Amino acid sequence: MTYFYQNGWILFLLSEGITWLCIFVFLVFRYIYQLNRLSHLFLHTILLCTFFQAMLAGINYYYTGKVSFFQVLIILFILYGSTLGTSHFKNLDKFIQQRLSKNRHIRTSSDNDHRIDTDNYPTLFFMHTLFFIAIHWFWFSYDFYGHDQLANISFQQIPMWIESPHNGFFSNPLFNIISYIWYIIYLFDLTIFVLNTILRSIMIVSKKKINP
Repeated sequence: MTYFYQNGWILFLLSEGITWLCIFVFLVFRYIYQLNRLSHLFLHTILLCTFFQAMLAGINYYYTGKVSFFQVLIILFILYGSTLGTSHFKNLDKFIQQRLSKNRHIRTSSDNDHRIDTDNYPTLFFMHTLFFIAIHWFWFSYDFYGHDQLANISFQQIPMWIESPHNGFFSNPLFNIISYIWYIIYLFDLTIFVLNTILRSIMIVSKKKINP
């Protein structure tokens, strides 16, 4: 267990790289070689990588005895993979099927649902952004210590804040922990928003090429 704790970041990045490699190989075997049964082997590998990452987070907490950036990041990756990540993967799978299908002009109800869901995501993200800013503005206005900390913030303090979430910009440790987790969630949501925007752009360009 000591080895997994000391090399947690390397093992996490390695498992995440294997996950994306398995996704790529899955698509190749499924659509180029038409080996559907063999392609499912890589899906099982992705699940094993997910369980391995959860184990790394558990080992890290066992040795440190406190919540860390490493643990929160892994939990967010797992949550994304089991919720939005699954949905995005299915949409990608469906998109490739449509590109390879001869009946490109036929739209199904599931396609319409995907379009509606994709169009609503930017609105939800901007609502999250406004709520995020408003709550933190209220906290900084309420917590004068936090206001002073914000004025004297330096880049050297950021690594310390990452390692010790309770020692943040507020005098209230609960505010610091909530803000810490929320910052990570927001950055994760921002990443999903950017990837979703890129995916939408690719799909729009592809549809224009198919149906000029």
